[in-house]
Amino acid sequence: MLTEKDIEQIEDHGLNINQIYGQLETFVRGIPFTQIVTTATVGNGIHQHSEKEHHRLEAFFEERKDRLDIVKFVPASGAATRMFSFLHEFLQNYNPEEQLFRDYVKRNDSLQLNTFFNSTRDFAFINEVRKQIRDAYPDYKQSAKGQRNYYFATAMLDEGGLNFANKPKGLIPFHKYNKYATTAFEEQLYEAAYYASVNDDVYLHFTFSEKHLPYFKEEFTKIKNRVSRKTKKTFHISYSFQKKETDTLAVTSENYPHRDEFKNLIFRPAGHGALLSNL
Repeated sequence: MLTEKDIEQIEDHGLNINQIYGQLETFVRGIPFTQIVTTATVGNGIHQHSEKEHHRLEAFFEERKDRLDIVKFVPASGAATRMFSFLHEFLQNYNPEEQLFRDYVKRNDSLQLNTFFNSTRDFAFINEVRKQIRDAYPDYKQSAKGQRNYYFATAMLDEGGLNFANKPKGLIPFHKYNKYATTAFEEQLYEAAYYASVNDDVYLHFTFSEKHLPYFKEEFTKIKNRVSRKTKKTFHISYSFQKKETDTLAVTSENYPHRDEFKNLIFRPAGHGALLSNL
């Protein structure tokens, strides 16, 4: 199943052959579901402080926090790949010159597409997409519905457009305000300023994929003056990367190693538990 080239790639990734066989065995065997006994309630798994105790603990923290080193740790390695998978499929399979959009939706039972394109005005990133469309597709307004939708998805995902397909979820505009939109990354700064500041300094540590570092640095440069002005705080951002040796081998539906066009193995990042060493 695994070649000498595969083993070399595995070792270059910081893994060993026994770990890979262990992962494959887990895929084949499956992971048993957790057996739920009952719901957690106050007094049975949940401890509830009295109002008096709540105020005492809050005061205890507030009185001492200026003597502490407080850092907000934020796992931010999630990519937007799965979030837009239905749009990737649409761009790959739909030809606006050969098929009406409604026929494509009906044939592929793609109600998710209908919901998406009927809701675009509500998206926090709508103005950015509109600007990209104006710049790239001057015939947009004169085009049929299928072509317009194709332009819209391309403007969103394509590397020559907004490049959402290759960005982490934390950097995609998510909250829409009257005059601007914010990303989840920016909202983390506001939240940290609220409860984790020490002497008007706020420290945050983000973990993500190494390839996303330029995107985060660019976003912080763009928003730091606005956030500092609104919160009257100074922000100190540090970063670290999820370790490659915590990745999992990608497999096919038959649990064979999945390969790219060059016959190389494909690895997928593990979940947030892999970030314990970063923490």
